[in-house]
Amino acid sequence: MEAKLFFRAVKLFPVWVIKVLGLPPGWFPKGMRKFLENWDAAMIWSQVSSFGTKIYMDQPCRFRFKSTEPKTIVEGEYKMSREELEEFYRKGYSRPYTAVSEEEMKEFEKEIVTQLAQESKAFGINTVRDRHLDAPFLLNLFRHPAITERLAQLLGPDLLIWRSQVFNQEAGAPPITWHQASTYMLEDFKRPILKPRNKNELFQLTVWIAVDNATVENGCIRFIPGTHDRIRKIHIGGKNKFYQAAFHLDVGENPEMEYRPLRPGQFVIFSERTIHGNAGNRTDSRRMGINFRAITTDTSVYSGVDKHYAQHLKTTWDLKNWGVIQLRGKDEYKLSKTFEAPQETLTS
Repeated sequence: MEAKLFFRAVKLFPVWVIKVLGLPPGWFPKGMRKFLENWDAAMIWSQVSSFGTKIYMDQPCRFRFKSTEPKTIVEGEYKMSREELEEFYRKGYSRPYTAVSEEEMKEFEKEIVTQLAQESKAFGINTVRDRHLDAPFLLNLFRHPAITERLAQLLGPDLLIWRSQVFNQEAGAPPITWHQASTYMLEDFKRPILKPRNKNELFQLTVWIAVDNATVENGCIRFIPGTHDRIRKIHIGGKNKFYQAAFHLDVGENPEMEYRPLRPGQFVIFSERTIHGNAGNRTDSRRMGINFRAITTDTSVYSGVDKHYAQHLKTTWDLKNWGVIQLRGKDEYKLSKTFEAPQETLTS
């Protein structure tokens, strides 16, 4: 493994020189062109100078919010207070909110378990990813105004869903190490999945919804507050695991952290740039949750890409039947392939 990383770093040295000189990517072979187009000099030099052992978790960016004013004016029960907005921008994640009751979530849980037992209509395989594409009841939950109206205050009125995932953490499941993301270079380290207008702005947020009771003991999500300010580097190897990938993130030995226990039907909103993970399930019961990722409509997804390879999962998805779905407002940009879905929403 170490030799492979070393030789990869050596091969990247001329790419770094080309990048520093500012030579046009079109002059060079396709394989080298990907690095020149999608990696900046700091990303390449980090890998070269560390002999392949230290790389950026994602494309470097820095988030500096200028205002805590809401991006969309919302009145009524879902209006976020100034204190809530300031807390979100300071920490990078929200306090818990409620979308549906625990009783409603019990019925939802039965439906999602049934759905997961079937092949995905979008991908033709059994997968926990993007089941909102073939499950209207799931999309219906994501469109609950308790969720969408708070997202609108943080991201703006026009929003798309580009991804969702069920997290079924069984009894005794190991921890998920600290991680973060921005444009999702993490997935295959070749190209960004998301291309926002400005990667230093807030262009994506994740909503994590508890299906089961999520506690400290069974692996509720935890955060390191304020770490959405920039993308850190990771050290390759070690005992910490992010699914099938072994690495650890530069967070220090005893980082300040905050757990987010959630009751069934509650959710938390966070920036994927906020360092997060979980401590594993130390109980004898399952802990299921589901998340989805919302983006602004001026952010393109999978531009020029027809397959998605996730290196940390060793899995490839064919994107032939994939598409973004309108979550709120309208899409005037039409930058990404779309998926037609019902416009119904929950009223409870």
